[in-house]
Amino acid sequence: MEPLLSVIVPVYNAQDVLQETLGNLIYQTAFERYGEGCMEILLIDDCSKDNTPQILDDLAAQFPDRLFVMHLPENLGPGGARNAGMDAARGHYVGFVDADDMVDVTFFETMYETATGQGLAYDYVDSPVYYEDTGEALLMTPPELTGILDASAKNSLLTNVGFLFTKLIRREFLETYHLRTREHITSEDEDFLAEIICRAESCGVTDVPLYVRRNRPRASEEDNMMKPFSTLVSCALSAYGRLTSIEDYDSFRHGAEAFYLIRLAQALKLYEAYHVQGLMSQDFDAQILSTVRRACETVVHGGVEDNPYAMAMLSDKDMRRLQKYLGL
Repeated sequence: MEPLLSVIVPVYNAQDVLQETLGNLIYQTAFERYGEGCMEILLIDDCSKDNTPQILDDLAAQFPDRLFVMHLPENLGPGGARNAGMDAARGHYVGFVDADDMVDVTFFETMYETATGQGLAYDYVDSPVYYEDTGEALLMTPPELTGILDASAKNSLLTNVGFLFTKLIRREFLETYHLRTREHITSEDEDFLAEIICRAESCGVTDVPLYVRRNRPRASEEDNMMKPFSTLVSCALSAYGRLTSIEDYDSFRHGAEAFYLIRLAQALKLYEAYHVQGLMSQDFDAQILSTVRRACETVVHGGVEDNPYAMAMLSDKDMRRLQKYLGL
């Protein structure tokens, strides 16, 4: 019997949180409803340096019909670990959980029922995320944009692609287009999600917040300084390469360019902050600004003021920066 669900958990140095995270996965109510073989939980060890590998092997030995461990031969980052999981997945639908987050025991039963109930077979479904530190729950996919996805819905959805870990995706859809995430980089899932939105024919949502985003340590100042240059710009360029390969790109170009511009504006915001504070050398300052400009010339081919999706998402300060530094 092929499993109905494959749940992929990329794991790296997570010995302190694994027991709690995996406890709720091992005892998902989907097993009770659909049977013991309905779900495989793929634990992808991304060359952890702590006691994580042994913990994973011990747990898999206790639950051999539910947990399956893969130890990667080299560190690939979360994107590479997820790709290894997608390559191995056998379920009709694929979901993702971060190793330091938690899901309610009913999460995957609820998601699968949303995707397939009443004879449906959505390409993907989304759910709210609950933030442990603020007590806030957010659903990134507006319910009014679900169902059959036309160009208008895709344009709107591209302005906020949400998160990979709140989505359940039909595996045949992933394999048809061989959709995978980038490796060896953080924030690797946004361009992946943008392509999913643009290739999908349908999507659904559940409004029950069953995925818990747990507290995380704050990024260092150095991490914040490098983010616009190592992730935001590369995300825009990668998304452009993905989306322009789709035949009907022109039908959702405005939404796609809004996606790029939002990230370039974020990059400029951080660039400006560090430029004003004098935290970059003159040569590095010029190099970074040139990189953002070249990226913009590559991915944006229309005026910002003619793009209603970009105008709806960009603040006045974002618009000022785009005009000042990029001439938009």
